[in-house]
Amino acid sequence: MKVFILGSGTLLSAPDRNPSGYLLVEKEEPGLMDCGPGILRRLKETNTDLLALKTIFLTHFHVDHCADVLALLLTRYLLDSRANEHLRIIGPKGLTDWFRAQASWQGEWLNAHPPELIEMTAQPFHWAGLTIRSCKTLHTERSIGYVIEDGKGWFYSGDTDYSEKLIRCISGLHTAIIECSLPEGMKMTGHLVPAEVAMLAQKAGFKRLILTHLYPFNERPELVEEVAEHFQGEIIVARDFQQFS
Repeated sequence: MKVFILGSGTLLSAPDRNPSGYLLVEKEEPGLMDCGPGILRRLKETNTDLLALKTIFLTHFHVDHCADVLALLLTRYLLDSRANEHLRIIGPKGLTDWFRAQASWQGEWLNAHPPELIEMTAQPFHWAGLTIRSCKTLHTERSIGYVIEDGKGWFYSGDTDYSEKLIRCISGLHTAIIECSLPEGMKMTGHLVPAEVAMLAQKAGFKRLILTHLYPFNERPELVEEVAEHFQGEIIVARDFQQFS
């Protein structure tokens, strides 16, 4: 599987760091993890075929992670009026209510040909031949992260705080695309600081960390060094347009 970083930043970040979005490609099938503001433009900048996109995974419903969903759906509709009938949106409990609230303002273009909505449960979901399962995260009441089982194993955290229960859910995976929002002195409930990222990753046994969801205050030269104090694996600070496999 290939992973393209479309948005490694936050709403406060400079233009070179878009809010959250990650493009997955497996067997030439694209999938999208989160769809924050500006992700539609990022998809165009990476020459992604928007009509080939059949699956969107959402971690929660804060606008920095889902604001471009309707813009993406409208673009697909303008290209092919029935395209969204072939799209699945996967998300936490509450996805159906959230989507219906958005759709109630849109009219026939969306309501006549809506996407399929799937709320994640304990049962795994299958995408492009891979197994996807969810883990509860500590951010909102219903927020989740995703585990992608492709032989090595990936974890995408979305937004989360430190959680021993989460560690049990993600243990033994190879790579974490994990939020590292703020420096130690600016700890905020629902987000991770470097030492917490490192301890979570070390206990889970990750081999590689891709640090993302960086507020401007945490774009510091010493960031990798701080995480490395408690984690012995590979550490990469994500940048928009990077590619990983």
